[in-house]
Amino acid sequence: TTRLLALMVVAICAFAGTARAQWISIYSDEPHNLGYDHLTELSNLLELDASMHELLIELHLEMIRAENAKRQEVRELIERRNAEGDEVGWRESMRLSMDMTDDFEEIADRFFADVRLMVLPEQIPLVDHIRARAEMAGLYDDIGSEVSGLGAQPFELLREEQVVSPIRFRELVLELNRQEKITHDLFRRAFETVMEMQRIGQEFGFDADDAGPEQMADLAKIFKDALETVQRLRDANETLADQIIERLNEEQREQFESAWLERNYEDVQELSPAERA
Repeated sequence: TTRLLALMVVAICAFAGTARAQWISIYSDEPHNLGYDHLTELSNLLELDASMHELLIELHLEMIRAENAKRQEVRELIERRNAEGDEVGWRESMRLSMDMTDDFEEIADRFFADVRLMVLPEQIPLVDHIRARAEMAGLYDDIGSEVSGLGAQPFELLREEQVVSPIRFRELVLELNRQEKITHDLFRRAFETVMEMQRIGQEFGFDADDAGPEQMADLAKIFKDALETVQRLRDANETLADQIIERLNEEQREQFESAWLERNYEDVQELSPAERA
């Protein structure tokens, strides 16, 4: 039991890397919900004219202002506490950051709801696509090669490698919207379980000796759910990649599949002696 307890605590810390990119950075002014690259891509996918593009930029600026206002509230709280001698340690800073996720989610909801109102109904899946990719970006960046099949988000890789034209990319997004939604839903569930594991771990300071039986029972249940969800997410991610590959021509398929295998299975991509020579 003690060994299992220790393993789960270690796992919490390991999963922390996965969730960290999604936590709110208190001391940053960079956009959290949607970065500038994805904003530009959203405008291009929607084929916005100049006036609509300016409207999108203004909505994005409004979202950034709202994010930074929330950050400023927390910074002022920390500074006030520190000045009073009640120093805020890393654990509480982590908790404050995690608590801000709900606020930032509401901010994102308002932004994307406004964007949905400015596009045609048939373009809404393109908006949802960018939101999903922006939310999942941190997961794939942090996991890297740690979990095979989760080293890259298929559409992110397709864009990075410039495998298809912008028109064809848009067509694929619309064709595979249902499978991407399955992947995104599983991501959200995995992220929520990881965050819950972190909250439970904070209750006993990530020290197994200080954990109570109820805390460990809750943690064991969530830990099992997290592992199962990540496995399902990996399968859904690979299914999406397979569906993209099926829709590419021979040259495109070879380019994308090569990049996919290198990103997801880099440890088995070593050249043979003949290839090295």
